[in-house]
Amino acid sequence: MEKIFIGRQPIVDSSQSIYGYEMLFRDDKYNNIAMIEDAFQSIAMTLINIFERFGVESLLNNATGFINVNRDFLLSEFVELIPKDKFVLEILENTVVDDYLVSRVCELKASGYKFALDDFVFDADYLDNFGKLLDKVNYIKVEYPRVKHDNLSVKLKILNKLPAKLLAEKVETFEEYEKCKAAGFHLFQGFFFARPTILETDTVDPSKLTVIKVINMINKNESIKKIVDIFQTNPVLSYNFLKFVNSAAFFFRSRIKSIRHAISLIGMRKLQSWLMLLSFAHKGKNAVNSPLFQSAVVRAKMMEFVASKVFKNDEEKKDTAFLIGLFSLVDVLFNKPKSELIRMLGLDDEIEMALLHYEGIFGKILKALEYDEFEVYDNLLMVLNELNIDYNTFSEAKFNSYSWLNELMSSI
Repeated sequence: MEKIFIGRQPIVDSSQSIYGYEMLFRDDKYNNIAMIEDAFQSIAMTLINIFERFGVESLLNNATGFINVNRDFLLSEFVELIPKDKFVLEILENTVVDDYLVSRVCELKASGYKFALDDFVFDADYLDNFGKLLDKVNYIKVEYPRVKHDNLSVKLKILNKLPAKLLAEKVETFEEYEKCKAAGFHLFQGFFFARPTILETDTVDPSKLTVIKVINMINKNESIKKIVDIFQTNPVLSYNFLKFVNSAAFFFRSRIKSIRHAISLIGMRKLQSWLMLLSFAHKGKNAVNSPLFQSAVVRAKMMEFVASKVFKNDEEKKDTAFLIGLFSLVDVLFNKPKSELIRMLGLDDEIEMALLHYEGIFGKILKALEYDEFEVYDNLLMVLNELNIDYNTFSEAKFNSYSWLNELMSSI
């Protein structure tokens, strides 16, 4: 299982209380420096790590997040995946600013996004490039070591006329903090308060080929049923997708009942944007030949088959049953407690209770599958009797599920 990392450096206010965190791309636990070869991919990796692998709430704890973005990212649709109420878009210092970019910033700001200018310096070249954005951003991050300190207060008086909070970067001593505070800075960041902390977790990535396949299907306007079918053969992709839907900017009144339900809630455009972002971030793995993958998929198909008998071919119930089977081994897949993983997804209570406590009809079907796998046949027959399913029907479900898996494997 691959380890993934993210850097997080605190931003504090004048009382040294946490105001926010800058989220930083990291590819190593021991190197507090990012080796960035592709800025767009680094941004994509950082976002995927935040939304899917760590979770927004666990990283920010109600503070404000600052994320570095470049010109290409700002002009793409991917930026609209970022929760506007939780993050500030920090425009990198090497970004080329023209009327097109200014228009895009104004458009995003009108819809609720907040912006920061990174590494501001009192320099003619910098001001020529970023001048058009000075009155449009919410934060200006000034590199303290690059400012002539004898006239710092005078220069800040000019910036303080703008509608932006001023943030002093690279503050490394108490004396520097006191000078910045006296000069008129509102926020502070630097080694004096804390070096970036590198956080790590485990991840299992979906197959890049599967991601690209779904993107192409959306481009060809394939039916939602065909797209759902792809998700239903990939438990990792399904888990990552539901975690993204639940942890990003989508606050739905209804709990998620199935993959189809989740796609209908966010829409095809946002689904495609997420998949494209995933393809940029992804390093390429294929888990189709994994026994664990195959077990999860077979469980899902068996759950669907049995549910079709119990619920008389109710399509929504079949989709729900499949999802439960798909996620029933999620704790083994991600090597974390099932309760911790499932509660990140915003699933319908009926699904949660089935997965975590074997409650309800779906919980009984899942329990029957496990009794069968562990060859506890007395208990299996007892549960099947409660479901009003005979053993021959259950055996047929198992046979059909393995036949379906073989067809699936031969088509990949």
